[in-house]
Amino acid sequence: MAHFALRGAPKRSICSPMNRNQSEMKGPFIIVAKTGAVFGATHVEATPEGYTIFLKGIQHQLKARDLEIVYAVDARKPAARIDPGLISTLVWLENALVEFNRKNPPTHITLFGAGSLAFTILPERSTNDLDMIVSDELAAFLNAYDASTDVVVELLDENLLLLLGPWATRACEVIGPRGTAFRLVHPLDTAMQKLLRYDEERFIAKDQPDIEQIIAQLEPNEASLINLLTENPARYARLMGRFAAQADAIERNTRWFLHRFLPQLTFEDIIRQTGDRAVAPASKAGLLPSAPKLTRIQTDLRPQLNPRMNFNPPEQL
Repeated sequence: MAHFALRGAPKRSICSPMNRNQSEMKGPFIIVAKTGAVFGATHVEATPEGYTIFLKGIQHQLKARDLEIVYAVDARKPAARIDPGLISTLVWLENALVEFNRKNPPTHITLFGAGSLAFTILPERSTNDLDMIVSDELAAFLNAYDASTDVVVELLDENLLLLLGPWATRACEVIGPRGTAFRLVHPLDTAMQKLLRYDEERFIAKDQPDIEQIIAQLEPNEASLINLLTENPARYARLMGRFAAQADAIERNTRWFLHRFLPQLTFEDIIRQTGDRAVAPASKAGLLPSAPKLTRIQTDLRPQLNPRMNFNPPEQL
């Protein structure tokens, strides 16, 4: 479980006369406006009417009277290396989720892809969008929520992760400044999800570098990688029609992964082991017939002639 490592600061941390005399205040900061908007900032400059907020070449103008609260990212924590735009977007999501949960059954948000990597093992990983899985009800609420974010929020269905193994049992959490827990897909499950990419160019450009870094950071052993590749037989199912090309893409990506990290195995080895794992519980429980044992094959299968049988053709009448 990880925390944002944000320190809630009173408004005078930026608004006081002493700080306003400073021409520039270095962050990173997470700034929440009274309108509910949340901004990430690498640095802030004072203006006659308020502040100019800077983030990756983007500027926001904010009047002093519109400022609600400022969070200073603790420079001693790994969060200081995370893109402030990602953190500000998650703070915005937390505020929205708190409001949603007041009138609805509690729900959660699951982050995956590059965003989950940034909040776990690759804090310097940058991305222009934040992929997340939410319920249909929460998706409708967020789509109607009147605010913009520093990073594009992609709301997706949980079926997107159906071809992984039991990823939810391995997920970790990041805790927002208001105590809200966001579920993060494990980096190794993220690597398995990236192997499902259909577009080959995007797989080479975006996914292969991420997978390389995940493996380098975590150094999983051979057994762990094989377990991840073989725990869901649906992953390699070959369907008809337009879905056939998806199976081809998964095979292509998996062959690259094996060549890079498990060169002693072939794709056919993985298919065979996946099938063995799929039927093992049923076989162990006695739900599948065992293969018959053939003994004395030559004698058992040899035609036995009845010596009393008359093989002479019948006489014509």
